[in-house]
Amino acid sequence: MVSLKKVVGGLICIIAVSVLFYSCGVSQKQLDEAEMRIKALEAKGVPDSILSAAKVNLYQARTSLKSSNSAYAKKYADSLFFYLEKAESKSQKTMEQYRPYVDSLRKTFDDRKKALSGLQLQYADSIIAYVDSFTNMGWLIQARDKAIYLDTSFARLVEDEKRSNKIRPRLIGTWSGQRVPPGGFKALEKRRFTFKKDGTFNSSEEMNGQTQETLKEYWKFLNWGTWKLRGDTILMFVEREKCPKQHFLNYVKKDGRLQWVKNQAPTYDSTIVGHGKDRFMTYEYLVDNFKKR
Repeated sequence: MVSLKKVVGGLICIIAVSVLFYSCGVSQKQLDEAEMRIKALEAKGVPDSILSAAKVNLYQARTSLKSSNSAYAKKYADSLFFYLEKAESKSQKTMEQYRPYVDSLRKTFDDRKKALSGLQLQYADSIIAYVDSFTNMGWLIQARDKAIYLDTSFARLVEDEKRSNKIRPRLIGTWSGQRVPPGGFKALEKRRFTFKKDGTFNSSEEMNGQTQETLKEYWKFLNWGTWKLRGDTILMFVEREKCPKQHFLNYVKKDGRLQWVKNQAPTYDSTIVGHGKDRFMTYEYLVDNFKKR
């Protein structure tokens, strides 16, 4: 016959084992570390199709842990780490397969970019910098995607280079144009652009007259900066802007009657920081709307 002492001792042992089992369950720290590993894989470009199982089990483990269901929390955590290790292993094998391909493409870029200059070369170098950076970080999926993109872009860049070289000598000089703004009112807009061989430009734009039924504009803006060509597109990087005049007449009711009221805006001469004043136009637009002198 089993004594009461032995029964009590057995129960205590079972309880102790149960406590030990649950105390060895999953912790919030372990789940946080698993989430960081998932995010690291996402940053490397591992697709969600590979990570979805780990993400689902992470969510279930967190939910179970919050509701103090230790058994289910551990169950989902075990599945989480299984799928996470599987995803990391697959990612590593994929990266090892991508690296030779990326390295092979990368070796061709330095020779191929010798055919480029100006903005075409600048653009190619910017993509190469991404390829190198991603490769150094071990983000081979992103490195591969950027390398493929540049590989397929070289033909377009070479064509842009040819167009730029053809247009550049024709662009040098001063181009002037004027137009009457739409609306049928009496006004005249004048514009002038001077492109120099040293890569600098200056421009002048002014408006004089009525542009709307209740508005007359009188302003002038002068710009200085540098210019570059991207294919047949002229990009103007404004470094200084001067406004010697800027006032408007608004047709409003004042003192009981409609009359033109002057609104004087401030003049200025400013150095431009950033690219907020930059502008662009195609060479075709320039030829169609301006005359060279």
